[in-house]
Amino acid sequence: NYHRIATVEDNPQDEFLTIEAPIELSAIQGLILDGQPHLHVVFSDLNNVYTGHLEEGCEVQYLAEISILEIDDLDLTRKLDEFGVSYIDYK
Repeated sequence: NYHRIATVEDNPQDEFLTIEAPIELSAIQGLILDGQPHLHVVFSDLNNVYTGHLEEGCEVQYLAEISILEIDDLDLTRKLDEFGVSYIDYK
């Protein structure tokens, strides 16, 4: 389960997709701010490469090695701009 931006308007629309085939996770990066993960992924099946934002409901069948680094004294939070798009700010 992932989503990607589907428009380039000031108020962008997201497209939510589910891939129900064997995939290989190539990369994952992002931030966990205020307890909420915002993770970007790159993954592929036998024919396509996909990128987007990881959504709840994903399952690992065999192996995924993910490291999470906690950075002390870095007070970041997410805020919404006038279009409802989140950005990173200091608390």
